[in-house]
Amino acid sequence: MIQALCVLGAALSVGVGVAAEMPRIPVLTEEVPPHVVLRGDTVTGPTTEWVRAIVKRAGLQPDIQVRAWKAVVQLAERPEPVLIYPIVRTPEREAAYQWVARLTTGRSYLYRLAARDDIRIAKLADARRYQTAAVRKDVRTEYLLNNGFTGGPDGSLVETTDNAESLRLLKLGRVDLVPIAPAALEATCAKLGIGTDEFVRTIPTGLTMDFYLAANKAVPADVVERLASAQRQLAAEGAYQQIMGALAN
Repeated sequence: MIQALCVLGAALSVGVGVAAEMPRIPVLTEEVPPHVVLRGDTVTGPTTEWVRAIVKRAGLQPDIQVRAWKAVVQLAERPEPVLIYPIVRTPEREAAYQWVARLTTGRSYLYRLAARDDIRIAKLADARRYQTAAVRKDVRTEYLLNNGFTGGPDGSLVETTDNAESLRLLKLGRVDLVPIAPAALEATCAKLGIGTDEFVRTIPTGLTMDFYLAANKAVPADVVERLASAQRQLAAEGAYQQIMGALAN
């Protein structure tokens, strides 16, 4: 394993000019529509296609791997060179990664079932009275915990694998609220085959999320610069707006 990692690191540093010989680099992500969508064995979505374009322009072959977010974070902590997206840049995470390029910005809201008009929330502190489902190791979960929500069996926060699991729990009435961005709600509902009209937006969480493509510390600095340069080149050519569409901002 150590030898394989050294070979990969050396290949990334040297780089090659022929597409067939491009060194492969693991790109870790979770399924989070509309950014990352699994269709059979194919990983797609506007943000995924933008990341794929950046990595290829930098002379690398992206090996995109979809996992639960907790596993993504754990794998990125290992000494193997990997990229990770879409990850929210926060002060707490700043030193843990090399930040390659901002992908998009999003805002999340607390949603309830449309039938649950007994849930009344005027501010975030009010939501602590209810059960909220949020993705394990996700920035929204960290944000809620930092704002008085409690975890554990008797806490107000239920940690889930992904947005789809959170919405399933909400639909089943096992939790009362879910923090999610409107675009992610729409895409996840489409994946689950349920209508967005079953859910009602309450209040904004107050969290603005800048999503990034990041590299772990094992990726050589010159490779990070190649990736950043590739992003700038593609953006100057107008590819960002073309690929990202409505998610471009």
